[in-house]
Amino acid sequence: VIYTNDTIVRIENETGSLGRQVVIKHTTLNKSILMLQSGSKKYAIQTDLSKEKTDKDSTKNNYTYKKKFGKRKILNLKANRMQVSLTDAKKSFEILYLKHLSPKYVDAYKDMPGLPVRYYLNTADGVFVYTLISMEKKQVNRDLFGIPSDYKRVSFDQFLEEMLTPDK
Repeated sequence: VIYTNDTIVRIENETGSLGRQVVIKHTTLNKSILMLQSGSKKYAIQTDLSKEKTDKDSTKNNYTYKKKFGKRKILNLKANRMQVSLTDAKKSFEILYLKHLSPKYVDAYKDMPGLPVRYYLNTADGVFVYTLISMEKKQVNRDLFGIPSDYKRVSFDQFLEEMLTPDK
């Protein structure tokens, strides 16, 4: 589930091994907070994405893009098509995207010309398929973009230290 007020994005995700995770991302400041719970402890892990060592062209090195003709419908919206191929493996996927919406809300692929609404992520556990299943345009409560007071704000290094240090 993704909520946005255009500059701040809240992404809620449920995973089997880690449970519920919430990422709040400020798209202009390039900072994010990952909220997760470990046992009875709640953490808000702060990350400055602008300081991370990433190659801006790393996605270009891993994927090749080829626009495809024609459109497909998702939720009665006309989505453009793009063929994305992994350069390391012999896999390719058809990505659907909405050209009129910004891709900044989903970090799936760099350099997408619109918001991906059906896309694939290749992981060590297999290929995950993400598909837009509903979209509502409405005002959301701004509290959705805040950090609850019962969460402990920590850096990633502090979080790792707490996880690796046994309770005394």
